Amino acid sequence: MHLRSVRLSGVAILAVLFLALPQAALAHAILMRSNPAPHAVVSGDVLSIELHYNSRVDGARSKLILTGPDGKDADLGKVSQPAADTLVSTATHLTPGEYQLHWIALAADGHISRGAIPFTVK
Repeated sequence: MHLRSVRLSGVAILAVLFLALPQAALAHAILMRSNPAPHAVVSGDVLSIELHYNSRVDGARSKLILTGPDGKDADLGKVSQPAADTLVSTATHLTPGEYQLHWIALAADGHISRGAIPFTVK
């Protein structure tokens, strides 16, 4: 009987871990696609920015910062949120060079994710 209860305990632990894994995988907002795409080459002095995540994000508490070729950071200000999983903004007065779009997204479950998208303006 003791061996059977050990087996049942092991099965119960595995079941709990299996059920918890999908929750952990969804704990952070993961960037699924973006405009600009990573390493994209864009032209013009105005850029429409659109970031799509795998889950809902809190647009009011998320942030977009653009680092320009001069190394200076520019906060893109308040972002729009046309859909629960999307952040939208516009960068203006762009000059040719290498840029990094830094994003900080607050997922609906309270977890913060961050990343950067390098791109070039020609």
